[in-house]
Amino acid sequence: MTVMIAASNRDIAAMNILEKIQSRLSFIESGRSFDGFPILRNRNLMIVRTESDSIYTSGLDKVPDVDSIIFASRHSSSSGQSTLTVHTPGNPLIEAKYGGSPESLAISDPNKMKAALITMRSEVLDKNLSYQVSLEATHHGPTEIERPVVFVEIGSGPKQWEDIKAGEIVAKAILQAAQDHSAFRTAVGFGGGHYAPKFTDLVLEGELSIGHIFPKYCIRELSSKVISLAFERTRDQCTLAVIDWKGIRGTDRERLLGILSKLGIETYRI
Repeated sequence: MTVMIAASNRDIAAMNILEKIQSRLSFIESGRSFDGFPILRNRNLMIVRTESDSIYTSGLDKVPDVDSIIFASRHSSSSGQSTLTVHTPGNPLIEAKYGGSPESLAISDPNKMKAALITMRSEVLDKNLSYQVSLEATHHGPTEIERPVVFVEIGSGPKQWEDIKAGEIVAKAILQAAQDHSAFRTAVGFGGGHYAPKFTDLVLEGELSIGHIFPKYCIRELSSKVISLAFERTRDQCTLAVIDWKGIRGTDRERLLGILSKLGIETYRI
């Protein structure tokens, strides 16, 4: 089966990353198209460009022979921090401001996320760059694509989006993730901040891979339906919750533990 690398034609960072991917490997036209752009192939890899912004993209799972999808994308933040991030899309709460549907989660692929994260951290350290490398909490669309979806991003503003070195690192991370077949135990993360430093360290240094992450600010409003959905929509039979113990309010933590217990989910505190 094929891994699709998807990139929005409207996204400066995505075009930067895509250019670096195509400088590493030769792709040929497949004879098919999507959004008016030719679909490119290189053995078990596929490049698909979209006219819509990535977070509003739909229909990629209708392309034949696609096992999973990796979006090359920008990350936006008012902080201006130089960041390289990895996450699964999804809208855990009853709003969907940035694509997808409310209380809806994409299918997570924690092992591909881990491969991308490790590669980016290694490259940043090797090149002595000032980029922060991290997992992010589950957020934004698309949520209705019925294939595992990973976002690998450059942030947080135009300067970084056009950075050649950042584009090269993320291109290498995406290719590594696409071709990696490692199988670690998968988990869902609960608690902490949006950039999930404890979960990032755990994935980088340990034998777990983490997909969906729900930060402290959304735990109180997180429905039992969405909590259950997070495990259902994680690749490779996920039955483990990793909990940032001090990163959740006590009452919210007790409610969460009760829901996880009813679902038969094992818990691991950090």
